[in-house]
Amino acid sequence: MSDLRKNTLVVDFSVLPSRPDPSEVEEFVMKQVQLKMSDVKVLQFHNIRHCVLIDMVDKETAYRYQKEHNSKHYMVSNKKKFAIPVYVEDGCVFVRVHDLPSSMPAAVITDHMRQYGVIHSIGLERWKHYFPGIVNGVRVLRMRLTRPIPSYITIQNEQTLVSYAGQHKTCRFCNMSIHPKLRCGEKPPPTETAMQTESSNIINLDDFPTMTQTQQQQEKAHQQGEQQHQEEEEEENEHEPDKQQQVQQCTGYISDTNNITTNGNETSDDSSTSVPIDANNKRRLTTNKGNEMKKPCQGSQGQSGGSNTEIKGRNFWRK
Repeated sequence: MSDLRKNTLVVDFSVLPSRPDPSEVEEFVMKQVQLKMSDVKVLQFHNIRHCVLIDMVDKETAYRYQKEHNSKHYMVSNKKKFAIPVYVEDGCVFVRVHDLPSSMPAAVITDHMRQYGVIHSIGLERWKHYFPGIVNGVRVLRMRLTRPIPSYITIQNEQTLVSYAGQHKTCRFCNMSIHPKLRCGEKPPPTETAMQTESSNIINLDDFPTMTQTQQQQEKAHQQGEQQHQEEEEEENEHEPDKQQQVQQCTGYISDTNNITTNGNETSDDSSTSVPIDANNKRRLTTNKGNEMKKPCQGSQGQSGGSNTEIKGRNFWRK
């Protein structure tokens, strides 16, 4: 802020989401502020600050306009109303207090902030872009500072961020100059209770079990799978002797009567003699390589025509 400006009245349009047209600025200054040309020496549009700077004829006139019109008139932007600050540029700065409850009275804030300088006014800041026209909870104090304000202060046990143009930024914990990317030695370590409370508010631990719980579940499932596999093997071993017994049993054959020896003598008959076969026996043939003939198993005993007939496997060849 330049010290060269004297008796300068500022009509601040930077609170608006977008810069107003010159015609809208003229209408506001002439109709709302009711500016008289006889009180004006210089009227200047400031392109960077988005405001109008008016050099008044004397200091008393500038402060009279400030008292009568500061934040008492509105401009509409995006169908929202914004109060326009009108103040004297006299070396004061705008101090923004960010994080206090909206219910905290302005008198409590000004009583605390007087230790840093002279307070000319206090007001509420409004959103410009995201929620145009809605109060955003930031208190704006116009002050002539007598001492620097730290970046973080505490008012009635409520810690808040404070910012203003030309501020020397300080650490939240030690109030010394900020030390980015370095851990502050005054920062208290988080307690176990605070960490548990914070994590319980974010996630449900039942939905995200620890690694130990996950490993226990995997081991339990693996043991159950091994136990089931062992039971299946034991059950299979129990049936293995029955299978071997069935394989070892010889099967009976229905053979040609010309190759049947009865009581040591060969018989010849046109009709074939049938040999009863046990129900549990199956026909089994072994085949050798080449043109070798198939050999039967050693025979079983059967009955034909009410007489005992012995079938000798070693003398029986199937043609």
